[in-house]
Amino acid sequence: MAGPESTVRRLIAEAADATRGTIRAYHGSPYDFDRFDASKIGRGTGRQSYGHGFYFSDSEPLAETYRSSASALHRTPEEDAMELWRRQSELQGDPKRGVLSAIDVAQESMEEAAGMPMAQQRWDNILQHLYGIDYRKPLPKRSGSMLEVEIGVPRESLLNYENPFRSPAGATAASVLSRVAPGAIDPDTLRRIQAGPDRLAIHPDQVERSIAARRIRKLAENPNGAAELFKAGIPGIQYVDDSMVSSKGIGPARNYVIFPGGEDRIQILRKYGLLPPLMAPALMEDDQ
Repeated sequence: MAGPESTVRRLIAEAADATRGTIRAYHGSPYDFDRFDASKIGRGTGRQSYGHGFYFSDSEPLAETYRSSASALHRTPEEDAMELWRRQSELQGDPKRGVLSAIDVAQESMEEAAGMPMAQQRWDNILQHLYGIDYRKPLPKRSGSMLEVEIGVPRESLLNYENPFRSPAGATAASVLSRVAPGAIDPDTLRRIQAGPDRLAIHPDQVERSIAARRIRKLAENPNGAAELFKAGIPGIQYVDDSMVSSKGIGPARNYVIFPGGEDRIQILRKYGLLPPLMAPALMEDDQ
């Protein structure tokens, strides 16, 4: 979980972003690239659960988790073996011990996969590649890449899934929904939303608002729907991600989805996570 220092740094960064009208965020990918391309959307984890577009997070550890999981989806057993060796070598501080540790991990994982033939076969294939590793060679590069970006849109211009109708973006989204899907939103609810945001905790038409919010989210998940929202002046959406709090102690974080058409507003500030190969120590004494 984020400590006090990282929280303070994030708050400072958010204040600076608000002044500039931009968003500083991170993106983890199984690929190495220098610009965002809408034709490649969905080739990472493949899930577009919150909207159709480019995904970012204000949490670097969370983006790194997505990089790692997305990279794993695209690896062969040999690449899995090399990645496992790299990780264990970094943990052990030595490539030779890293091989032994990786073999132990793979053997334990194969035992845990008892009763799952495909998983056992996968781990057996990984083990065979681990047995053949020459630890004296350079460690492989970390798979995928991490990017720090600046998104050239004000945070408040994004549709906020937590409180969708407390900002102009929510009213715009409701209007788009009523136009592309007639009858999808109650007319009286639409008029009240368009009249402007209020601070009521509970609205008389709360049920209708909840239904409208769910339908707007479905609209954003659809490529054509995302295009309609973008044309109406909504560059994307924002939402809270607490999916890694219990399992990895990461978050909660705020994530962003920028719809296709907004690529030119995404500036890559820094690309990293592709570590240079780590040379094994000059042959171990017992191998000289």
